[in-house]
Amino acid sequence: MSAGAVASTAFQLGTKYIGAQNASMLSTFEPLTSVAVGILVYHELMTGRTVMGILAILISVIIVSCPDHAVIRKE
Repeated sequence: MSAGAVASTAFQLGTKYIGAQNASMLSTFEPLTSVAVGILVYHELMTGRTVMGILAILISVIIVSCPDHAVIRKE
């Protein structure tokens, strides 16, 4: 069994337990985890561009998780 098959199965099982919305929110943090591992394990440099990307991801997650985003104004 390949790593991709194991990862896909684990993700689907996790989605079953925590729900689709929480799973998608956690998936949004995957690039941040990749950056952290790259810096800590592979000693990559943190550039201003990397910091801006991290901030953009965090801001987008906050905006998406804000309950007011789903409100549609009816006139």
